Amino acid sequence: MSKSLSAAIAVLFVAPLAQAAVNDVYPADYYPLDPGTQLFTLYSADRDVQLPHNNTLHMQTLAVRGSYMTELWGKTANVMVVLPWVKSSLELANGVEYQQNSAIADLRLGATIWPINDKIAERYLGLTATIIPPTGSYDKHRVLNAGENRWRALLTLGWQQTLAPKWVFELSQELAWYGDNTHHSSGLHYQQAATYAATSYLRYRAHADWHVHLGGQINRGGRISLGGQSQTQTSFQDRVTVGVTWIDPLKQQWILRVGRDVNNKNTSKTDHEIALRFLKAF
Repeated sequence: MSKSLSAAIAVLFVAPLAQAAVNDVYPADYYPLDPGTQLFTLYSADRDVQLPHNNTLHMQTLAVRGSYMTELWGKTANVMVVLPWVKSSLELANGVEYQQNSAIADLRLGATIWPINDKIAERYLGLTATIIPPTGSYDKHRVLNAGENRWRALLTLGWQQTLAPKWVFELSQELAWYGDNTHHSSGLHYQQAATYAATSYLRYRAHADWHVHLGGQINRGGRISLGGQSQTQTSFQDRVTVGVTWIDPLKQQWILRVGRDVNNKNTSKTDHEIALRFLKAF
């Protein structure tokens, strides 16, 4: 395939993917455990993303997270490290697979502190700072890359409130900032404006070991420029999810979640998402 066509596909492919929350928040993520608790978490997700002109991106993601509950300035806190792996393939409208890639993605380093940790009223407020350095696999000659070859920084505010004995409401808000990619596959300088995301869940505790939830997410911002020229207008992306949480006899947590986008403008559309998360506390 010619170099000019590859560059054209790179512009088409990357610009619509500006959206989606950088940190994927799950139900009960902002419930603080006791200091000294260690957590091992394994994530798995499968997504089909529709791009313009009937092109399709297939993505499988695995991620391992290790975290440790502690205290900071007299408040409950959590430090974490996340290592993701991504497999992706780009299918063109004519059914031809243009490119495939699987590799380690960018490392994530973060910490959460809970200014509000009221277990009597069952309300919690956590503030998370995350830094994502460009450590993942990246090749400027490829359209598909696991790493992004740029720095990213996030601030996330998460709230959890019990509304009734069996009902819990959760809301998290994220602001993300992006460094530049000076070695983009299009051959042009890649820039992205800041993005905003809000994720909410209404969770029903049907049983001590079984919860079900309905979720929603909105994403805004993220205008993209290549070579100083704007490629997208401000993007809108809305997503709905449903899922279930199970605490197994070994006190390990499993969350199964399915979702899809319901409203998109100037960005790609996730036709289906199936995600599974396993968490073990020590």
